[in-house]
Amino acid sequence: MIPACLAGLAHARTVDSATARTGFTTNLALEPAAVHDAAAALYKAGYFLECISGADFAEGFEVLYTFDRFEKPERVALRTLAPHDAPVVPTIADIFHGALWHERECFDFYGVRFEGHPSLLPLLLPDDMELRPLVKAPEARKSREAIVFQTPAPPAAADSAGEKAAADPEAKAKAKAAALAKAKAKAAKTASETAQAAGGDPA
Repeated sequence: MIPACLAGLAHARTVDSATARTGFTTNLALEPAAVHDAAAALYKAGYFLECISGADFAEGFEVLYTFDRFEKPERVALRTLAPHDAPVVPTIADIFHGALWHERECFDFYGVRFEGHPSLLPLLLPDDMELRPLVKAPEARKSREAIVFQTPAPPAAADSAGEKAAADPEAKAKAKAAALAKAKAKAAKTASETAQAAGGDPA
């Protein structure tokens, strides 16, 4: 369910909003340029900011904004993605003042810069610390598509006999029969060589 205040805003994708599973009644993925307008619309509609958090995915840094209302539970998630090589998103601290320290914390741990933030300084880490503790090694990053959007990975191409057999029951049976025949031939050869070495008859 998309709140009326967000109905006119362009959003990239709707994410799973099954409340029992996600905790959200609305779950939207936006382009960074749309975040500020969306936050302003939620503020005017009476929502408050719960938190801003981050995650490091293979596709980039996701910034997750969570909003709610006091009148009734309408938890809204807005997600945006900033590239690893230029992690910049607009600040919403001019709308929700509580975002000031949330954005600084996200900057601390991921290095995401919030454009327009009046004082984007380290919040929890030393001023001279260059390490971003929650930035993952490239090989450790997982797919945002698979985790957030639950898009299944495409099947790998079956480029070997074993992979083709796994994908085709008939081919699997043939491969099994061929492997068994190969094993029997090897066993017979070993028995023959052993008998010859002993001076006996392999039969």
